[in-house]
Amino acid sequence: MSGGSGSPSPRRRGAALVVACAFWCLAAAAEDLQELCDVPRHRRGALLDLSATQGFHRTIEVRFDGALPLGGGAVAVAQLVPAGAFIDLDEVRHRHDFAWHGHISVLSDVPFADVEAPASKAHPYVVLFVFDLLDPPGDSGGISFRIPLHLRYQPPVDASVAARPFGQVTVRPPMLIPCKDAKIHAATLGAASWEGLRKDLERREDASSDLELRAPAGNVAHEDMVALGTLGAMLAGCLWILWVVCSVSQSTAAARGAAQSVS
Repeated sequence: MSGGSGSPSPRRRGAALVVACAFWCLAAAAEDLQELCDVPRHRRGALLDLSATQGFHRTIEVRFDGALPLGGGAVAVAQLVPAGAFIDLDEVRHRHDFAWHGHISVLSDVPFADVEAPASKAHPYVVLFVFDLLDPPGDSGGISFRIPLHLRYQPPVDASVAARPFGQVTVRPPMLIPCKDAKIHAATLGAASWEGLRKDLERREDASSDLELRAPAGNVAHEDMVALGTLGAMLAGCLWILWVVCSVSQSTAAARGAAQSVS
């Protein structure tokens, strides 16, 4: 006989204990960005759109002019990615044409970027590029590197005036953070560190340093036409499938009848 329904079984208590220990271990392993890097000494950089066209896929140059901070083993460049765009973390790590000098690590407060989500369903996130201070990318006296930035599908806009509708995507400038400890390359930052970093990046110091990108968007005036076209395509596809099924069924029945008549 088991115990009363009000008391959990030993198996459930053991599972709950394992889950609690796992969360405790993750929290204990998380490191504080303030302990690894000198966040208050950050400085803002500049963004430049190097793309030849105003499509969805852009090449952005990140640049910090001036002398690099002395001391420590690394520098971190923090970039806030707005909801209207995304940086594919795997693409940044593996594309050879976006390679940099020295050792680099790419950290983020999200495990991966949802590349399929439209701007209305996406959320901002933070990407942290960590470089060795002894061999930073770019010209001497500063840091510069390029990253692929992709714009998401924007909400439809009223284009009754403009010839072609566009959505506006604002990208805040990045932050350069000197790090006291080179183990920031493999750090597992806690939620509090990411949240503090996000707030610092969202704080607008100078609106003129923001990068404004125009993304192609749908026209609200075409909404009904697009809906009718989509519905018509779906109905046509269903009718075609029914026609194929009926044709195959008739052919199969005819073949069976012929076989039975021969036998």
